[in-house]
Amino acid sequence: GTSPLYIVDGIPVANIDNIAPEEIASMDVLKDGSAAAIYGTRGTNGVIIITTKRGVDGSNDCGKTSVEYSSYISLATSATETGMATATQYKQLETLTNGKAKAVDQGYETDWMAALMRTAPITHNHNLAISGSAKDLSYRGSVSYKNSQGIAINSSREEIMAKLAANQKALDGWLDLQYDFSYMNYTNHYFCGDFETAATLNPTYPIYNADGSYFIPSGTITKNPVADANQKSSYRQGNFFRGSVKASINIKP
Repeated sequence: GTSPLYIVDGIPVANIDNIAPEEIASMDVLKDGSAAAIYGTRGTNGVIIITTKRGVDGSNDCGKTSVEYSSYISLATSATETGMATATQYKQLETLTNGKAKAVDQGYETDWMAALMRTAPITHNHNLAISGSAKDLSYRGSVSYKNSQGIAINSSREEIMAKLAANQKALDGWLDLQYDFSYMNYTNHYFCGDFETAATLNPTYPIYNADGSYFIPSGTITKNPVADANQKSSYRQGNFFRGSVKASINIKP
């Protein structure tokens, strides 16, 4: 494959989909010989080393708890116009090509491409984290939620992530234990319209009939792409869980 090797808190993982950006403390990239020398053939495509945020050692400030919250909202829109011919331009082209436009003129002005896109879909993201410490123990737990709407109508991604990281000292400091657990649940709603059809469909056709039903071109196999986008549903749900426990023995003189 061509994917790099990810090392998260010292543990090799296949991907970093279930790590919230707010929980990343540092990220380092190793390339070429430096990666291969340490990780062998697994590092051929480079190595990305990620350290996530953890609780602060509480030996000097035992019992302190802190709460962090961050969020953002963003808007998105198409950078340019669709560039498709308007109904007037389409009729002029038909007149130049076939000598008449009446056969194709249904009397409407429809931008099928624009009808399949939202002008300002919203993405909102929230992250809540609690960290603290006790004797020989530090911890950090976080929950993140993100809902992102696509520019194409009825397309979106919703995800929730939870992470727990803890460090513990045992056996009078001879043993260090590191716990890392993370979970993600996501739902993708896919766009069910057809931009290819929208790009070639007669712009003088209406989207809706007079009774409010969707207009379907007669005598052709062409469908109404707006109807497909609104009436069909395609989605995927998934869950990811990752956990690790690492033990280190401190050799004391």
